[in-house]
Amino acid sequence: MVKLNKRIYVLAGSLRERITIQDQNAAIDTDGSELTTWTDIATAPTVWARLEPDSVVEDIIGGRGQTRRKWVCTIRYRTDITTRMRVSWRGRVMNVIGIVNVGERRKYLTLELVETNLIQ
Repeated sequence: MVKLNKRIYVLAGSLRERITIQDQNAAIDTDGSELTTWTDIATAPTVWARLEPDSVVEDIIGGRGQTRRKWVCTIRYRTDITTRMRVSWRGRVMNVIGIVNVGERRKYLTLELVETNLIQ
């Protein structure tokens, strides 16, 4: 992103990675219990993006340490992204935890992502 005259611009050439956006669905297992499944969203699930690592957070959950890496992902503007979705990139899976319309111009979105499937 470039800031010029108090406006934020995203250079389209910086969107160099291919990501797949997936939506969460509920399904019923054979024993009647509910389980979560993930499917690619219907309209253009694979898009160009820029991903940047943001931070690493270490938590103690249930007496065990868990590391979560946060990412910032920039994509072209679209209206079908929600925080129920996740992003798949190079074998990594990251949950969408925030969505920002860059500069409120409806040209780009910044997705705040968290990756929780890190191997210790």
